[in-house]
Amino acid sequence: MSNKVKIESLGVYLPDKTLSMEEMLRSCRRRPRWDLERITGIRERRVAVGEYAIDLAVKAAQRALSMSRYAAADLDAVVCTSISKHHAPDEFTFEPATAALVRRAIGARRALVFDVVNACAGMLNGIWVVQGLIRAGVVRCGLVVSGEHNMPLAETAARQIRHSFDGQIAALTLGDCGAAVIIDRSDDERCGFHWFDLVTGAKHDQYCYSKPSPRGPGGMLITKARDFQKMGNVHFPSYTKQALDATGWTFDDVQHVVPHQVSVRAIAQSTKALKRYLSCDLPDNVLCCAERYANTTTTSHFVVLHEFILQNKIQSGHNLLFVSGASGTVITHATLTLDDLPDRYRARFGTGAAAAAAAPAAHAIVSGGEPGGTPAVDASPASASGPSLHRRCRIESLGVSPPRSGWPAWSALKHVLAAGHACLDRSRYRRADVRVLINCGVHRDGHVCEPAIAAYIAHGLDLNIEFQGRRTTAFDLLNGGCGMLNAIQVVAALLRCGEAQIGMVVASEIDSDRRPDPAFSYAPSGAALLLDCAPRDGVGFGAFAFDTDEREVDRCRSVVSLKHKRGRLLLRRDPGLEELYLAGLGRAAARALAGDGLSPEQIDVVVPPQISKKFVSGLPAAIGIGSDRIVDLTDRLPDTLTTSTLLALQGELGGARCAPGKKGLLLACGSGITAGAAVYHF
Repeated sequence: MSNKVKIESLGVYLPDKTLSMEEMLRSCRRRPRWDLERITGIRERRVAVGEYAIDLAVKAAQRALSMSRYAAADLDAVVCTSISKHHAPDEFTFEPATAALVRRAIGARRALVFDVVNACAGMLNGIWVVQGLIRAGVVRCGLVVSGEHNMPLAETAARQIRHSFDGQIAALTLGDCGAAVIIDRSDDERCGFHWFDLVTGAKHDQYCYSKPSPRGPGGMLITKARDFQKMGNVHFPSYTKQALDATGWTFDDVQHVVPHQVSVRAIAQSTKALKRYLSCDLPDNVLCCAERYANTTTTSHFVVLHEFILQNKIQSGHNLLFVSGASGTVITHATLTLDDLPDRYRARFGTGAAAAAAAPAAHAIVSGGEPGGTPAVDASPASASGPSLHRRCRIESLGVSPPRSGWPAWSALKHVLAAGHACLDRSRYRRADVRVLINCGVHRDGHVCEPAIAAYIAHGLDLNIEFQGRRTTAFDLLNGGCGMLNAIQVVAALLRCGEAQIGMVVASEIDSDRRPDPAFSYAPSGAALLLDCAPRDGVGFGAFAFDTDEREVDRCRSVVSLKHKRGRLLLRRDPGLEELYLAGLGRAAARALAGDGLSPEQIDVVVPPQISKKFVSGLPAAIGIGSDRIVDLTDRLPDTLTTSTLLALQGELGGARCAPGKKGLLLACGSGITAGAAVYHF
């Protein structure tokens, strides 16, 4: 069986309405004096009307499923990588994870769900994560989807641009789009992804960011476009050569280069920079459709596939080189040999392609399952990461920054850096050894949505922050209170399949509003843990299990209202959430224990989130483990959402219940409604 993964199916949804660059500029209150159409090469873009980011994502996912051999019920994972989580007018959604909303809409009833956020590199980052889950045996197939409703940022820029050098001008080059790919294991060693390289040069995290505007209502995108491109053109060519060398290709072996569609001019300048670096002429194989669709951020590479497959330029068996630059700063390369995807895509969408691209297929989806009709297994990794895994992923060191009183209050970044430094100080590893950094905190300083907060954390922790050295890949993973366990599972999979040797998971929570929503009850805090492969058999994480009750997905929400200057965080926590959490934890814990071949009597300690005294007291009945083995720190530790379980674990480490040979059960729960459980062998 091949160890490579491939794009099994592709779906791209482009809204009907077209908006020209001239129309965009006419809408500006203070029109820039630049001829942006000439400078960027962008003539027009697609604009969603009456649709939002979630709608674009769902329609793209439906299109991918319509040409797939998998039905929605066969999907083992749904990973959403949208930056622009504008799911309603004047709102930006942090909870629930957009992946949970997509799962509900398409009927992927058993899929593992979480969001991966890494600016414009998001979809490629999401594919890399799903590739790791597949190679580790956690899932068989997964959907990576993104819906980018970018026009609210462009509309804010049109209202707020003050002069021709305003940092918001780059927002006028954005467009709307949805894209989705289904990823599974390749049947042919010649086809699939050969090489992935995601490098976060966090020293350069200042060139682009997005957050609620301090100038008035709406979200803003600030870009130092010229400096950003200059820096990228200095560093990316060497990584391009490394990607080709690692794959065993030369440029003559590459039929098509698929760059991030920032603008026509930016792509041309990057091509010149690559030619200068290599000191030779290159084949004319760079694909660009930015003139028609503008910059659709995370989805842009897949708009290129859609466009040039339908034009018969991309054929089955072609070799592709994906190149991406993203805020943070992230440089990404991937090499891919296509199977018969182009032929299948043209057969499905080739006739009446324009109409097909504007609306999802309406016919029923036929279940395909695995080759030969075998249904896909449950998404829980219990089937793959149970007793058969000997050298498990273990907690090598743990650091926390507990809630504190007094003035001045700490920011979320200060909390997580304090926890991260404490974790690294306790570790035997050097900072340069950290290959992957995942931030799973939900609420952040200033409600920043781009770049990934992980980039700021990597910078603060000095984790390989410069290019041309050892690599650290930093990104955010969001899934409410379950994000920490999801991130640990992802790192465990990356370690198991050899993509990384050392991983770090961090989180912090805060409401940075001047007048916080009274419903926000999470005390500011931070937590960090370093993960590696255990030096001896039988130590570390065993089975993971997650339970998502999509019928209750709207019961727990966290959004930033963009009607207010600088935004305002609003939480909705419906009554009865704790009962839903307990029911989900009962199911997840039973599956995790079964995956490791354990009974509740064999668990020595249970470490739950410290949501409330009532919640913790309800756990014995829910999971079948006595209260004497359940950590209860609710008298002195408030609920801190993503950091809660690790803060409770810190108090137990070194005690009798966590002595070598003991077995623990880590629990988490949050929006979705999702509950998670993981067995840990001390």
